[in-house]
Amino acid sequence: YVRVTFGKDHGRATKTVKACTEPVFKEFFFFSCSKLSSSPTVSFEVFSLAKLGKDRFLGRASLEICRLFPEALYDFWLTLAPRTEGTRRSSV
Repeated sequence: YVRVTFGKDHGRATKTVKACTEPVFKEFFFFSCSKLSSSPTVSFEVFSLAKLGKDRFLGRASLEICRLFPEALYDFWLTLAPRTEGTRRSSV
């Protein structure tokens, strides 16, 4: 599953795609734009669901919204960066 966060919003998570090494997430999330910083960012954290214990963190990517044009459709890949030491994961 993927946890998606926009600005200081607490984030939302996709549904888990089970038994798949190349999942496709076709979900839409809506976030409030009323309290944005000067360069709002969408963050993606990717996890593998664990049957027991904590879910396994696979990596993260982020995208600055100011680099996108309104009313345009985009189709591109983001490279996942590994989790940095000392970073804590919050629950969904």
